[in-house]
Amino acid sequence: MSLELLKTIEKAEAQAEAVRQDAQKAARELVVEAEKRCAQEEARAAVQRRAEAQGILRQARETSQRRIEQAAVTGQAEREKICQAARAKIESAAALIFERVVGDGDR
Repeated sequence: MSLELLKTIEKAEAQAEAVRQDAQKAARELVVEAEKRCAQEEARAAVQRRAEAQGILRQARETSQRRIEQAAVTGQAEREKICQAARAKIESAAALIFERVVGDGDR
């Protein structure tokens, strides 16, 4: 009977070892799968961050372009206003210059 008991214990130990090895194998597979999923998630996140960054850059370019165009329009309007003011004064300036040249020309 003790021989049967020893064989039963050995069989139980062998089964326990097999279960332990299966558990270790499953754990390793889980770790490999988790690492694989992490790598995929990192790649997906990198692509998403890159797309977001490109969107932000595009928006910044569009905003800058609108500001440049607006500044150009504003600058053109200011330049035109200054030119009109100068045109309005050109005759009086010409008369003043003529008067000084003619009046003080003999000095």
